[in-house]
Amino acid sequence: MYTKETANDIEKYIRDNFPKCGIYDDIDSGLPYAIAGAFAKYTVNTFAAGDIPETVRCLELVEELCGSNDHYISELGAVGYIEDMSNYICHLSEDKQKEFYEMLGKTSKYYWDEVEKFWTGQIPCISEYTP
Repeated sequence: MYTKETANDIEKYIRDNFPKCGIYDDIDSGLPYAIAGAFAKYTVNTFAAGDIPETVRCLELVEELCGSNDHYISELGAVGYIEDMSNYICHLSEDKQKEFYEMLGKTSKYYWDEVEKFWTGQIPCISEYTP
């Protein structure tokens, strides 16, 4: 599990395990939310291209982050990864959006719904997941 102190290890993990993500040159190292945005874009683009196995691998990492016991990491998962993915996925068809949503893990779905409620004014802030 990642912690606030090891958040930069997420970047290293992505660089090592998702080489096609392309976070090497265009984003400064050590900026977890910038890395999250790049990875979110990569995840949605991978899904849009039909590479379901790679999309699943991406979503497994996001689920791990969202499910972290470390508040900083779960917030990074929700606000960094989930929120950015929801911004990118909205450019796909409604059917594709639903298909993508169904691929999310339980905790990721919770945060996805929270982000949607926040942006539509239904809630004032995103609540932390409590199983």
